[in-house]
Amino acid sequence: ISYSNNNKHAYKIGLKSNKGENHSRVKLNDKIVHIIRMSKDYLTTKELSSIFNVSTTTIRHIITKRIWKHI
Repeated sequence: ISYSNNNKHAYKIGLKSNKGENHSRVKLNDKIVHIIRMSKDYLTTKELSSIFNVSTTTIRHIITKRIWKHI
């Protein structure tokens, strides 16, 4: 078994994950995602995006659980 095949197998069966905080290019963490979802009724997506330095699309996707589904 090659290194590549071994890694693919590990992701497939759940031994490795690149979701959420484990992703190499992550800007947010689980706690911040939770705060964003709790704040959606009090702040606009534009306000949240400027507070957390991400796009309004990212905020909208977090709120609708299109991304960060596992939280």
